[in-house]
Amino acid sequence: LGGGIDRELLRLIAVAVPSRLGFGAFWVFVGVWAIRGLGASPSQLGAMLLVQAVAAGAAGYLGGHLSDRVGRRPVIAWSWALQAAVLAALALLDPGVWLGLALVVAAGVTSGPGWAASDALIADLVPEERREGAYASMRVVYNLALVCGPAFAGLVIAAAGWTGFLVVDAALGALAAAAAALLLPASAAAV
Repeated sequence: LGGGIDRELLRLIAVAVPSRLGFGAFWVFVGVWAIRGLGASPSQLGAMLLVQAVAAGAAGYLGGHLSDRVGRRPVIAWSWALQAAVLAALALLDPGVWLGLALVVAAGVTSGPGWAASDALIADLVPEERREGAYASMRVVYNLALVCGPAFAGLVIAAAGWTGFLVVDAALGALAAAAAALLLPASAAAV
């Protein structure tokens, strides 16, 4: 397909793919879950998605700046660990409509900084002359993981229901956080 993936990116791929797969799974089905599982109305769901989009965008922006200060690895690991904790809370609690919707917003807010830091890490890992190709390669990898998410989620929901869906999604976030802590370089971009 026009070349290979830079070796420097292989660890980032191992870290980011579970997160992107879980993201693709969660955000495609979260609306159905909120209406069926929580009993949210369509207007409540729409308002929650608007709040979540704005808050997650701001969190991603701030997370990118934070990763410039403390390094990419801690931001990625903590971001996705917090997301996994939020998803586990959704799976294990019977939160009711308002707390459930607030936790969905929190899931988006907690994942944003990790996404920003993982995208910035590409420039830290690859020399400038190969960055354009590296970003293109990672975009393909990310898109493949995102595209696989809904089908994966559908299988999980069919086999294990909504609770299983949330548990598996939390496990993917925890896997991504653990992989970040173990595989990513400690010093990338801390200034």
